[in-house]
Amino acid sequence: METPGFDQRRSAVLVGLQENDGDKSRKGSVDAPIVDLVNLINGRDDIFTTSSCSGRLSVFGDPVMESVDGQKMKGGEWVYMSHAEPIALEVIQAINERVGRGGIDGCLFLRFDPFILAAECRSTQAANLLVHCGRDSGFRESGITFGNHKIMAAVRSSNRLEVPIVRDGKLLVSEEYLNCIIQIACERFHDNARRVGRFQEEFMSRFDGWVAHQNGGVLAAEENGGRAVNGISLKEEAESGMVSWRNSEKGNSEESLKRWGHSACVLDDDRVAVFGGYGGSGTHRRLNDLLIFNQKTSEWTSPKTSGDIPTPRMGHACVALGNAEMLLIGGRHSPTSPLDDVYTCREAGQSQWTFRRVQTQGGGPRVFRHCAGAHDGKVFVFGGCTETHPTNECWRLDTRDWTWKLLETSGSAPSPRMGHASCVVGSIMYVHGGFTDYKDVRNDLFAFDMVSMQWSQIQTQPPAPRCFSHTMDSIRDNTLALIGGCPQIPSSDVVLIDVRTGMVSTIETTRKSVGERGKGFVPVRHAAVMLGGNLHAIGGGAFCFSFGSVFSDSCFLPVTDLAMQQEIQGKKSSWCLWVKRKSAKGVKDELKSRGWLDVTLKSSTKEEMIGLAISDSGANTLKGMTSSVRQGEQGPDKPASLEGSPPPNGNSSVVNAFSDGGYLAVDYFETSKRKKAVSPHESLAALVRGVLSKNQVSGEQLDALMLDLPAKWEKLEDLILIPESSMTSEIWARIGSDGWKAVAKGLGGKRLARQKRIANTGTRDSQADMLLGSKPWVEHKESGVIFSLDVTKCMFSSGNVTERTRMGKLSCSRETVVDLYTGIGYYTLPLLCKAKAAKVYACEWNPNAVEALRKNLEVNGVKDRCEILQGDCRECAPAGVADRVMLGLLPSSEGGWKTAVRALKASGGWLHIHENVNDFDEKDWVAGTVAQLAEIANKDMDRGWDVRLAHRERVKWYAPHVRHIVLDIKCTPLSDMSSAPPNDDSSTSRKKNRKENRKTAKNRSERKESGKKIEVRKKFVKKSKRAEAKTSRQSPVGKNGAPPQVKVFEGVLGLDDFQKMVVAPGQPVIMRGLNIAPKWTNEYLINHDESIKTLVSTHVYSHSQGLMDFVDKNFVFRTLTLKELLERCLAKGDHPPMESEGEKYYLRTLGKNPRKEPSCLTQAFPELSKDLNIPECLSKQPVFSSVLRVSSPGARLWTHFDAMDNVLMQITGSKRIRLWPPEEEPNLYIVGSSSSVIDVENPDLAKFPLFGNARYVDVNLNPGDSLFIPALWFHNVLSEDFSVSINIFFHYADRSLHDRKDLYGNREPLPVQEAEKLVEQALGKMKGLPTSFKKFYGGRLLRKMEQGVLGGGREAIE
Repeated sequence: METPGFDQRRSAVLVGLQENDGDKSRKGSVDAPIVDLVNLINGRDDIFTTSSCSGRLSVFGDPVMESVDGQKMKGGEWVYMSHAEPIALEVIQAINERVGRGGIDGCLFLRFDPFILAAECRSTQAANLLVHCGRDSGFRESGITFGNHKIMAAVRSSNRLEVPIVRDGKLLVSEEYLNCIIQIACERFHDNARRVGRFQEEFMSRFDGWVAHQNGGVLAAEENGGRAVNGISLKEEAESGMVSWRNSEKGNSEESLKRWGHSACVLDDDRVAVFGGYGGSGTHRRLNDLLIFNQKTSEWTSPKTSGDIPTPRMGHACVALGNAEMLLIGGRHSPTSPLDDVYTCREAGQSQWTFRRVQTQGGGPRVFRHCAGAHDGKVFVFGGCTETHPTNECWRLDTRDWTWKLLETSGSAPSPRMGHASCVVGSIMYVHGGFTDYKDVRNDLFAFDMVSMQWSQIQTQPPAPRCFSHTMDSIRDNTLALIGGCPQIPSSDVVLIDVRTGMVSTIETTRKSVGERGKGFVPVRHAAVMLGGNLHAIGGGAFCFSFGSVFSDSCFLPVTDLAMQQEIQGKKSSWCLWVKRKSAKGVKDELKSRGWLDVTLKSSTKEEMIGLAISDSGANTLKGMTSSVRQGEQGPDKPASLEGSPPPNGNSSVVNAFSDGGYLAVDYFETSKRKKAVSPHESLAALVRGVLSKNQVSGEQLDALMLDLPAKWEKLEDLILIPESSMTSEIWARIGSDGWKAVAKGLGGKRLARQKRIANTGTRDSQADMLLGSKPWVEHKESGVIFSLDVTKCMFSSGNVTERTRMGKLSCSRETVVDLYTGIGYYTLPLLCKAKAAKVYACEWNPNAVEALRKNLEVNGVKDRCEILQGDCRECAPAGVADRVMLGLLPSSEGGWKTAVRALKASGGWLHIHENVNDFDEKDWVAGTVAQLAEIANKDMDRGWDVRLAHRERVKWYAPHVRHIVLDIKCTPLSDMSSAPPNDDSSTSRKKNRKENRKTAKNRSERKESGKKIEVRKKFVKKSKRAEAKTSRQSPVGKNGAPPQVKVFEGVLGLDDFQKMVVAPGQPVIMRGLNIAPKWTNEYLINHDESIKTLVSTHVYSHSQGLMDFVDKNFVFRTLTLKELLERCLAKGDHPPMESEGEKYYLRTLGKNPRKEPSCLTQAFPELSKDLNIPECLSKQPVFSSVLRVSSPGARLWTHFDAMDNVLMQITGSKRIRLWPPEEEPNLYIVGSSSSVIDVENPDLAKFPLFGNARYVDVNLNPGDSLFIPALWFHNVLSEDFSVSINIFFHYADRSLHDRKDLYGNREPLPVQEAEKLVEQALGKMKGLPTSFKKFYGGRLLRKMEQGVLGGGREAIE
């Protein structure tokens, strides 16, 4: 189908767009962020855009008749509007200015409106394809409208935000709250931009494969001769996993099915009757004709009718009475004239049907847009609209004597409504939705028992859609299907509701059509019935002021497809046995042995309960034995016994589970099926292998070529850039484009290029070769910033994404930046687009890069804030203007250091120094760089600055042992340094600093010239008695000998030294001077984004002495944000107690999946962890887990041991740690890995007499100190004040010893666990021996253990 006049309308719109007024949006022109997208769409001859919006944030006022100056306004007042990511300060300033002017009547709203695009399409196929692009990109509200000889497609989503902020001239919220809302809007901007980018990619991908023929606009596949249906290849449809509606029309004219407001019912197993409605052929009108559909022949017929034929009507109801007889009730002939008549209609012969008006007694309802259901010879009518208003009356018509009765029902009845949907299952009539007026659309679901006359409401989760003029049918005993309506359900989707659980799921569907059918699917005020396993949607439509009356086709949907798709989406309902977690294993084993466990469904979790899916037979058996079947509240009973084979231990875990809070319910489960992920390498290998085989390449030659495939690559837009060393064999050149196409397709691209060695010129040009495709320009999107470049002339490093992102997160709104090595805008663009720099001077001498830079500034809309200075930065860079200077040149930017210092303002600023550094030399390079910059600033230029390292960023590994590092250097005038003494002689101090800086710079220069690696090695520092006294406090000499000793090392140890001097001896060691987190001040941590957003599970407890007891569990776990935890520990903010007054808090972070993964800081806090400077002696160990510990002042952790070596690094506050060697275990009363003695300062020696014999040593940890705690050493930790620390655990040397279920590092090694089981078995076997035998043979066994195991010493775990 092609619409007439399409080309004329398209030409007019495109001419208007060229004149910048062709967009029908309020603005009248295309928004800058989507200009390329609109041009791309309008470049086709089968689609053109009529209006669009890229997404915007606005502050909008209610429509008023007049503004403050008396001038009329149209549609309200725009106080602020931006199509770019908003700046909070600008928004708040605009709001305050408008409030200050006064005269605000009504409200101001802060709104975010997402991307929307409307396009007219030449054909339904093109429209369908555009809508699929939208939906697959996240614009789930996309759809098609037909009418007025136009086919309109809209791409849109519901990702909106609207918040009232001002009412009657007064601010309703605080500035803090405004900032929060604007931050949320920014997040939606990012999500919106991501969806738009994906939509553009989808559009290019799908439409590039299709060509519009001039003869009718039918889309055909360009490649492989693939056939198309509705603009989608048959292969694509098969792989889409979506259910398709199919045409059901045959035999009758299409015009006779054009109707809405009609009714339908199932007459028998094969036929459906349809009566009345509005529409028909010719002039549309109310109808009183009868249509019959026969599913055996798939034909519609219009039989002859006779008798008391009803007047034309719409909005009536009909029900089947059996024996091919239908009952019609009410409706309306005009908007103000509801009817109360009742008719029967039955088959009188071949294609003959007779109507009879029934004379009823007892009044009856006079309504339209009501619902009706039948049960046991009685017809029930609910709701509808009278002459003046909707009602919620419920009437019953007894067909034995045709008497009406207004019922007095019980329970929770629905509110008055009309346009609702209903269906009958057994003796229950379900009612959903409807409306009172268009502002009160309902989404509630009710069940009416037609025997007891009782209503009950079914709570749905998630909430069911709000809609009216839709239909509802039962597709299975417990599943209702909602179709269409206004305004929420997308036109072709089906919403399923399980009435047992209230669970709601949406099945996305497509519209499959053949030939000229399928022009439109508008399921509003339609009819729907279940017939022969198919869900039929009949007619429907609406009136549109733009397009006139629009009517829907009639079609059907196989119910088996719905059920299958519901399972594909991972949702399936089943009977569920909920049991306590501790008994779940035994219950699961017994269910499996009895054949009741549904192994296709995953178990569920809910707090301390585990839900196990069981079969209907198992559920029926249990239901017959217990009342613990949860509909609302849990039942109290326990089954007495279970028939059948008892479990092996003679006791039923299932029976016992009910006495411990177990119950039966119906719930939704995820299916166990998982689609196997295919890696790009696998996809690439499969495609290339096929091409090689096709070109008669086999055997060793094929294997060699497969090894020649790229192991890594970069993807820039749709261009794949492979390394210089990949695919160099001449065979690839001989195979040609087939091979290149396979590689590009396998890696998700369309173009292919190969890198070459960078040109050995000052401009360092790229020399990549294009292998597939002729256009070398790409447009790469990263965090909302667009980078355009010619890959054959310019370079782009995806590995620097973290540094570009970091620069974009700076706050530069009032700063001037000088970028000395700009390139295509690698750091300039994030600084302008994200950090909002006020001005950037961009220095670049490569003309190819300058060309790309100009394009990038234009496309990102920031060219007005950037001045390009083409040439050598040492000559063209401005002086004395910058707050910040970028030096992003590799392998070294040292040639620009003087220029950078000269560019900074006299008040100082920031230098961002990039360099490739050998990891052995990193520490010396950092110190030397800072010293050399200080010398340049103070000796060469007499700046008088304090030059300090504020942050070191390790960006990536550039080569083996070579890191790309960025130093953030802060330059501050010495006169501004608050730490300077009041009477400091600045000139003397400056001379001293210069002397020290020259000395450091000289050492650095000598190191460079010699080229020798400087080994960083710290010698052991012998401790004086005074130093030892400050470090530790020892227990007196006990029965077991002298107390343990703790060594102290100053500074950072090398990797070998740490292994030899710390790990190998197996003794506690203190390392001082490890300042691993200099940025982690209290305020920094509290206000960090990750602290605000990240939830942590925290121990909360109360104890007069701050003691935690793991054995008896005197704490509970509570989940809160890290920010709130820190504030509670520091007694900041207004936080009420979670448990009791004076409570304390202790955090030990868990893994991202706390049941399967150990704690990992880089996963839990990816941004905060970047601040950590973990020395190599620790970071290069086999790390098992990394833990963040936070505790209240006075919190004391219970005594325990860990089975792994670990290092505790103190960041904030002080800790006192008491250590006991492993041999003290008999004296510590250990249960599992923890001691029962919780008060180690004042132990109850009457209860724990041996505890007093235990030798210990106390050590103090201050910020910058780290303690090595060897495996098996017991420790008790007291936080003397608010404490933050990092704890790193190390793997066993032999990892096969590790129990994979051990997530905390405190479980016994696997051989020990097995040995303990054997000991228990041995004790059980010796239980029956006489006492003398037990002592004799038990003693022998103990001596064997001592000789065979204890002699192994520490090697047992190393």
